[in-house]
Amino acid sequence: MKPAATRTGLAGAAVVAVYVVVFVATIALNGRHVRPLFEGFQPPPQYQWVNPPPEFQAGNVKPKPNDTDLPLGSNATIAVTATSSDNQFLVNLPEGAVDPRPGDTAVLAHISPLDPATLGALPKTVGPNGNAYRLELTYRPSRQAFTDLAKPGSLFLTVPSAATGLYFSPDGHTWQLLASQQAAGPTSLAATFVRTGYYLGAAASTSTPSKKGSDTARIAGVVALTVAFAAALVNGPALIRRARKPKPARRPPRR
Repeated sequence: MKPAATRTGLAGAAVVAVYVVVFVATIALNGRHVRPLFEGFQPPPQYQWVNPPPEFQAGNVKPKPNDTDLPLGSNATIAVTATSSDNQFLVNLPEGAVDPRPGDTAVLAHISPLDPATLGALPKTVGPNGNAYRLELTYRPSRQAFTDLAKPGSLFLTVPSAATGLYFSPDGHTWQLLASQQAAGPTSLAATFVRTGYYLGAAASTSTPSKKGSDTARIAGVVALTVAFAAALVNGPALIRRARKPKPARRPPRR
C-alpha cells in the first residue's frame, strides 16, 4: 500500500494536468492572438473599418468619402496624388494621366470606402480583406465623369491582414484579379491601374465551417481524456487494491 503522501501527489498531478489542458483549450477557443512587444518600435496605426468585425468595434474610426481636386492644365493634368480619408487607399496619377477637356479646369477624384458585403462576392477561394474602395474621376466644372486614364497610374492599398491578391471591378459586381505586389510588407499592395472603379484586397478564404468545430471537438476530446486519466490516477490504486483483495471462502451448503 502506497503512503498517503504518494496518493496526494498523484491526485495533485492529475489536477495540474487537467488545469494545463483547460488553459490551452481556453486560449485556442478564445481565438485571440497576442502580439509580441518590441521596445523602440512604433506599432502600426489601427485599421479603420467601414463595418468592423465584433472584435475590432471598440475604438474603430469609420472612414468617410474624400475629395481631391486635381489641377487640369492646358495640355493635361500634372502629376498628383489622391488618398482616402483613412490613408489606406492611395492613387498616383502621372503627368498627362487625364486628357484635357475644353471648358474644364480641374478633375475631382472622389474616393469612397465601402463595406465589401454590399458588393459582389469574390471568387470562392478568397475572401474580402478590409474595406473596398471606389475611385471616381469627374471633370470640373462640367461634372462629366470618365473611366479611362490616358496614361496608367499606380495605387497602394493597405489591408488589415496578410493579402493574397488585389481585385478590381468596374461595377462592384464582377471582380478580376490584378497583377500586384507587396509594397511594404504582407499588409500593403501596389499595382498599376488604368480605370476608375472598385478595388478590394483579398485574403485566403476562411469559410470552412468545419474547421472551428473540429478544433473544438478535438480540444474537448483531449480534456475528456485528461479528466479520465486524472480519475484513473486518483481512483486507480483503490480499484487495484479492491481487485487484489482475496474473496472469502464459500461455505458448503447445509444439509
